[in-house]
Amino acid sequence: MLLITRSWMPTRGKWTLKASFAYFGARATNPRWSWSAKSLDGTVVVTMWIDAIGCERGRLIYGSPPRTRKDNLGFNERLENLLCARKHCGGRFRVVFTKKKPGGVKKKKPPGGIAACRPVASLVMRITHLDPNTGKFRAESVTAGFKPAWLDVLRRSFPGEPPSGKVTWP
Repeated sequence: MLLITRSWMPTRGKWTLKASFAYFGARATNPRWSWSAKSLDGTVVVTMWIDAIGCERGRLIYGSPPRTRKDNLGFNERLENLLCARKHCGGRFRVVFTKKKPGGVKKKKPPGGIAACRPVASLVMRITHLDPNTGKFRAESVTAGFKPAWLDVLRRSFPGEPPSGKVTWP
C-alpha cells in the first residue's frame, strides 16, 4: 500500500535528493550528479521523473529514454546500480520521484535539474527490460492495483505539499 501523508515532508519543509536517498539508507556518490544510490545492504534507489511514469494493467510503469552520451557520470552510475539490482536484488529497486525544473522561455533552454523530489516509502519497482549498451530500461511496480487517476493526484502534489489528508494506494 502506497500512502501519501504530510509526514512525507522532512521537518524543515523540502526534500533534497540527498535526504531522499538517505530515507532508504542509501548514499549517492555525488549529490549533484547522481541519478541513483546504493545502501550498504545492497538496496538500490533510482530517481524517476514523475511525468514519465504511467499506468498499465494496474501497475505503475517507467521507461527511460536511451542516452547517447556515455560520458555522463549520473548515467553510468545508474546503469551500474541497475545492473547490480538485476543481479543481486531480483531486479527490484526503491524509488525517488523527481520533478523537472521548468525551462526558461527567454533563454530557450530545455528543462534541467530537479525542482522537487520525494522518496516513495512503499513503492518497489522491478526491472522488466535493461539494455546495458544504451542504458535504456523499463520497470514496473511490484504491487498491482494502481489507477491512472491516482497518478494525477501524485503529480499535482509536486512541488509543494502532498494532498491534504491521506490518499491510500494499493
